[in-house]
Amino acid sequence: HLSFGMRGFFGGMLSDLNTRVDIILLGYFVSDASVGIYSFAAVFAEGFGQISYVVKQNLDPIIGRFTAAKSINQLRSLMRKVALVFVPSILALSIVSALLFPVMVRLFTDDRFLESWPIFTVLLAGIVINAGFRPFQGVFLLTGRPGLHSLFFLIVVLSNAILNVLFIQRMGIMGAVVATSLAYVIESLLILYGIRKILVVKGDGS
Repeated sequence: HLSFGMRGFFGGMLSDLNTRVDIILLGYFVSDASVGIYSFAAVFAEGFGQISYVVKQNLDPIIGRFTAAKSINQLRSLMRKVALVFVPSILALSIVSALLFPVMVRLFTDDRFLESWPIFTVLLAGIVINAGFRPFQGVFLLTGRPGLHSLFFLIVVLSNAILNVLFIQRMGIMGAVVATSLAYVIESLLILYGIRKILVVKGDGS
């Protein structure tokens, strides 16, 4: 149990680090003013991304029951419901949020923060792409593979960091936006890989 917990804890620590990689690296390559503009958008985008995390927290016990019972058909049905209900909902909400963003900035802050509008919009695009997969982010832990859970986050963090270094040097602040959005895509692909290679295999063996 201690070994399981430690390996899972490492994954959680990397998950927290992943939300700060872009800002940390931006601080090294660009001015404080640019970091401030980016951070303003990133804070709201990250808050928006927490919707998927809340869904994940609610689905984890259900996914755990399905995987323990090797109820793969029920798990597939759950995935379809997420794709058909949650993803369109978060897409619609993201469009409304992107349209309202400049209005809210003008109402409550300085107009200079309008520069963060395209940043917020592109980050939202990455979050929407990720929305159908993040609710299943706990797939490795829920199938008793804490080591793979930590490896998953290690790959995500390293990919995020490498992409940010490469793109920030070439595109500045927008490089961080593109890199972070691509990191969301990589995370989604890794979760999909986990679902296919672990859960489907469980179903075949039942």
